[in-house]
Amino acid sequence: MKAILATVSAIGLLAAAPAYAADTEVLINANVAKACGVDNHHSGAQVDANWNQANITVDLADTNGQFTGQNTFGNRSFGNVWCNAPATVTIEVGSLVNGVRGDAPDDATSFSNEFDLKVTTDAGVYTGAGAGLVLDTSAGSDGTAESHGNTSGAFETGLRQYSGFSVQVLNPGNKRPIAGAYEGYVRFTATAI
Repeated sequence: MKAILATVSAIGLLAAAPAYAADTEVLINANVAKACGVDNHHSGAQVDANWNQANITVDLADTNGQFTGQNTFGNRSFGNVWCNAPATVTIEVGSLVNGVRGDAPDDATSFSNEFDLKVTTDAGVYTGAGAGLVLDTSAGSDGTAESHGNTSGAFETGLRQYSGFSVQVLNPGNKRPIAGAYEGYVRFTATAI
C-alpha cells in the first residue's frame, strides 16, 4: 500500500508542477542618420507675424546723399533650424560692401563703400556665447564677425526660441555711401557632428 501511495503522490506532484511554455522574441531595430535642417517645425506650420525671415533691404542714403542714420531692424528670425544630434553651430555676420572690401572711394574722407553691421542675437546659446551675443563687424579688420561652438545634443530653435536677432547698420565716420549695390549677411550654420 505504501508503494501505491508513493506512486500516487509522485503522479500528483507531476500534475501540480506548472507547465513551461516555449519563448521566442523578434527584435525590432531602427537607425536614424544624423541630420540638420531649416523650417519644417516639429508641430507643423511655422507662422508668426511678429517675426520676419525675409531679406532686409536698407536705404543707406536720403535724397541729399546723406547716410540715413543707424538703421535698426528688429524682430528678425533665422527661422526654425534643427539638428537631431550634437552639432557645430556658427553665427556669422558680414558687413555691407559695394564692390570689393578695402577698395576705398577716391574721396574716402566724405564717402564709403563699406558699412559695418552690429547684430544682437539670442541664438548665441547654441555657440556657448549666451542669449545676449553681440557680433560687430567693425571690431575686426576683415568686415566679418562670428561665434561658433558645439551643442551638447539635438536642438530645434522653434518659433522664436533662440532664433531671433536684430541688426544695426553703422556709419564709419559719418560718411556718405557711394552709389551702387551693397551686400552683407547674417548667417546661421549648423552641422551635425
